[in-house]
Amino acid sequence: MTPTIEDIDKFRGRQMHSHEYRTPKPFSGLRVVVLGASLSGLDISLELSTTAKEVLFSHNHPVNIPSELPANLRQVRGIVAANEDGFVFGDGSQAEADVVLYCTGYEYTFPFLSEECGVSVEDNIVKPLYKHLIYAAFPSMAFIGIPFHIVAFLLFDFQVCSSYFRIFCD
Repeated sequence: MTPTIEDIDKFRGRQMHSHEYRTPKPFSGLRVVVLGASLSGLDISLELSTTAKEVLFSHNHPVNIPSELPANLRQVRGIVAANEDGFVFGDGSQAEADVVLYCTGYEYTFPFLSEECGVSVEDNIVKPLYKHLIYAAFPSMAFIGIPFHIVAFLLFDFQVCSSYFRIFCD
């Protein structure tokens, strides 16, 4: 998901989504705004702080994340507008940036599945899946990593093991 930001077309820096992020190395010496404070936003912000000149962790949580952060990483309110060189935040403050990295979630789509298959997405919920994982009409079809607000890698590991045993060990 990419949010609508006033005047984002004027921003001369790079825009990217977290699904494109791989490593902090290309951000060495840059000023990066990470928009979104879910798990990927926090993880990427911390990782970027090892190479970036400055990381602005932009979010609208009612309170800042109560952790000690690296000296070049600071929390700011959510972005309300863009300009050529950076952003205006919800508290009226402004900052220059070279990159904005959207950690704003995903919209599920499965263009490779035909409608006849029976899998649908309604309000970003994949239906009908047994335990958010197995499509009962085709029990060899598993959707790994669909749930939100989870301990990601533990869940994915569990789902892979569960689907493996369900498919191959029944």
